[in-house]
Amino acid sequence: MTKKISFPSMGYGKIAFSALLDPIPGVEVFFPPDVNREIIKMGAQHSPEFVCLPFKITLGEFINMYEKYGIKTFVQATDCGPCRFGFYAPVQERIMKDLGYDVEIIPIPQEDILNFRWLETFYKLTIVKDKIMRMVDVVKCVRLFFLKAKYLEDIRTIEGFVRCREVQKGQTTEIVQSLFNKLHAENDIYNLHSFDKIIREEFRNMEIKRNVEPLRVKFAGENHVALENFANMDLVKKLGEEGVEVHLGNTLYDWIMHKCRINFHRKELAYKARKYIPLDIGGEAQWIIGDYIKSQEEGLDGFIHVYPFTCMPENSARGILEGQSPDPFYLPI
Repeated sequence: MTKKISFPSMGYGKIAFSALLDPIPGVEVFFPPDVNREIIKMGAQHSPEFVCLPFKITLGEFINMYEKYGIKTFVQATDCGPCRFGFYAPVQERIMKDLGYDVEIIPIPQEDILNFRWLETFYKLTIVKDKIMRMVDVVKCVRLFFLKAKYLEDIRTIEGFVRCREVQKGQTTEIVQSLFNKLHAENDIYNLHSFDKIIREEFRNMEIKRNVEPLRVKFAGENHVALENFANMDLVKKLGEEGVEVHLGNTLYDWIMHKCRINFHRKELAYKARKYIPLDIGGEAQWIIGDYIKSQEEGLDGFIHVYPFTCMPENSARGILEGQSPDPFYLPI
């Protein structure tokens, strides 16, 4: 019997998450709808008041998909350490069961991807019993996920660079949405390995102003809020439309590579931040400090820090940034 499952959106990251789960035999993946005000109200109504916004958003998504589409099984990434993200799955499942919803929230442990605990989630979902064939399916899922996460990063990186230079207003948004649709529809690994050509082709046909010198800002913060457009008021798009060149500090691919312990970019940021925050306290706090210092060194014009109101690590990072301003931190925040 096929099990219908879904997961939280996390912005355009849902394209990669869908690719991670789609190939598993025995499951039918429901692609989550975009987050909106109604979904957030659902989550906020049934969440502890001071829990962070991503908790309320993801809980609202689960309630919405259960009530409107009959989804009863959800897959939710979890973490460890001081961040409350590690407790989302069991707490949200308890809340929904207390509301009378017959749901199951299956965690994907990703505190350290190299310990392979996340394989338990695949084994729980698949109907395949043969160990070799299960591993074949896992490899396909992971390859699709990594490829799509990397292309999502590439598309959004170019988006931040060209929107402020577009001649025909709105063309960047059209191209980006078209590329996202094509990326979501393409599940052939051979074709995906050359998807970068499609990205270049789409943007190459776009007419841009090559002589402008826009303001350049870094857009960074807590992962979920930085990736979920509704949560951050789609600031990357709005800034671009105002003529600002946006450099991304957070991507899904960057996050996953960090969990694989091979993200040298984050290692560099942690090294730069060590004087002010010598360890990971949760959220993206340590890397925010490093990203700010690096942005200042690169001569950017501003730094935008987005985070949930009640995220204690991100509030700590903000306090450090503001506490060192204007000397030695002088880049506008």
